[in-house]
Amino acid sequence: MLTNILVAAGTAIVLVNSVVYARGVFHLGDAALALALACYGVGSLIVAVNIPWVVDKIGVIRTMVVGATVIMIGLVAAVTVTMIATNTGAGWIPLLGVWVLLGMGTSLVNTPSSRLLADASTPANRNLVYTAQFALSHACFLLTYPIAGWLGAVNLTGAAVALTLVAVVALISVILQARAVDTTGAVRPHATKSL
Repeated sequence: MLTNILVAAGTAIVLVNSVVYARGVFHLGDAALALALACYGVGSLIVAVNIPWVVDKIGVIRTMVVGATVIMIGLVAAVTVTMIATNTGAGWIPLLGVWVLLGMGTSLVNTPSSRLLADASTPANRNLVYTAQFALSHACFLLTYPIAGWLGAVNLTGAAVALTLVAVVALISVILQARAVDTTGAVRPHATKSL
């Protein structure tokens, strides 16, 4: 659940506000909007094709914590780019780089999460576990999308800061929960409830 909040914060700024950045801040057209969204997708794909060896090397939980941290870094960078862009109109290329970074973080969290869910379930309840995960992940969007949209309509920098603050709280909680992992890599039953 906690990593879902981080993913939702990073995803909200990209999916809800890319149109505002492209058209409202940088005064660009549809092709620029498509490019911004493509950058997020490219970041996600770069990681997704490399996840098997990353997870084999550092494990599922550590991979997801790294992803959560990357999202946090991306959100802090988004705040910086937004402050500069809204004041000067400059920063389109850095914004595209931030979108790549956010896509990478999202994939580092979402792609290995299926392994975590499989390990935490049995064949008898696996469908229910995956359904619950889908519902929980999308419930997090109910928090972050309005922040990105409604607050972003009033103050784009404020929206970026608010999403970053939501992510900070979630990241601290993720790190604390990740400490419940044994040094052997075995997940204690209560450790999977919030990640």
